[in-house]
Amino acid sequence: MDKTQWLNNATHNASAEGISETAKIPRATVFRRKRDMSFTAEEVIAIARAYHANPLTGLVAFGYLTEQEAGMAAGRERLTLDAAGDETLLEELARRLGHRIN
Repeated sequence: MDKTQWLNNATHNASAEGISETAKIPRATVFRRKRDMSFTAEEVIAIARAYHANPLTGLVAFGYLTEQEAGMAAGRERLTLDAAGDETLLEELARRLGHRIN
């Protein structure tokens, strides 16, 4: 998962202004960091906590930790699950349970 994917998934595609309000990071900083995808490790953690996302996947996506350092034994699988939207997860669950969601 890349930086943009993580940020969009973690924040549910929130605007820079929304991220600023929710994560308590100055608006100008969020606009600049979002444009350049240059959030600091501390900001990634603040965003993850504010949106109840996994900070480790964010730190891996932004290159601050490796999957091994983050203790992600099934790193790719976990990152894929974190990247999946709610609808995708529900469809997969329904498929496994033998139901169809319309």
